[in-house]
Amino acid sequence: MSLKNKKRFLKDLTIIVPSYNRQNYLIRLIKYWRDTGVKLIILDGSSTNLKKNIKILDKNIKHIHFPSSLYKRLYYSIKLIKTKYVMLGCDDEFYVSSSLAECVKFLSLNKDFVACTGRAISFNFKNNSIIANNIYPLLKN
Repeated sequence: MSLKNKKRFLKDLTIIVPSYNRQNYLIRLIKYWRDTGVKLIILDGSSTNLKKNIKILDKNIKHIHFPSSLYKRLYYSIKLIKTKYVMLGCDDEFYVSSSLAECVKFLSLNKDFVACTGRAISFNFKNNSIIANNIYPLLKN
């Protein structure tokens, strides 16, 4: 997929990320998505407001300090979503933007589908080596 098409599909996607007391993960996540154009909404239920500690937010990223239950934060997010597609993400995982664009493309071309998923790889450090493990091998193809 060309960069132009990838950006075209990703503009229709919002990633919702609930988090709680994981500021280091959030800073890493914000740096990852900054300058990509992907709409990222962080629903931070932490007792400490992360905004005091960061200056790296981009126009595509909203950090909302909302110390309440997960359910209240997710319900609140409904009125924040302005895109055609939405994804519930995690604060400790990285998503490949070209794969997300392929998912949005698939859903936009296949109106009878309401969701799609992908595969994952976990990385661990063992014996001075990085080990990759295929997660969800049944989702291949």
